[in-house]
Amino acid sequence: MHDAQFDHPVQLRQGERVELVRDASQASRLLKLSWPATRGKWYHAAARACARASEGKTLPHVARSVFEKAAQESRLI
Repeated sequence: MHDAQFDHPVQLRQGERVELVRDASQASRLLKLSWPATRGKWYHAAARACARASEGKTLPHVARSVFEKAAQESRLI
């Protein structure tokens, strides 16, 4: 697993809870374990991009961008 650190964190809001997502591995865990039921095209793209960034096969800024779109799609931003 590579250090796929984001250049700046993505801030998610779930109710009163705020979470800063700092890297692709953390994003992957959130997508798998605690993502809301809203799972559209950006969710699936983010799951792939974050997994690939964690493997060193995609640049972290690409994974971050797709993850941010998934968060918007699920109304977490």
